[in-house]
Amino acid sequence: MLKCFCLRFERIHLEPGASQKVHFELKDRDLVMVTEDGSPIIAPGDYTISIGGGQPDSAAPGVSGRFNIEGRLALPE
Repeated sequence: MLKCFCLRFERIHLEPGASQKVHFELKDRDLVMVTEDGSPIIAPGDYTISIGGGQPDSAAPGVSGRFNIEGRLALPE
């Protein structure tokens, strides 16, 4: 099972101590998986989104959030 992948990124340069709000939107296709028979789905389970200066579980500062999807959603091809 897939553990981690980079969906997209945008580099934001900040001066030390500065902060900036960022906004992004997840769409159904951002969470798609393909079954063995080739059908695109969104699988049920726990998902984590990480935002920060490095890979998840690294020492780089960042934030993360979790959400759960119940049930399986088939997507049109």
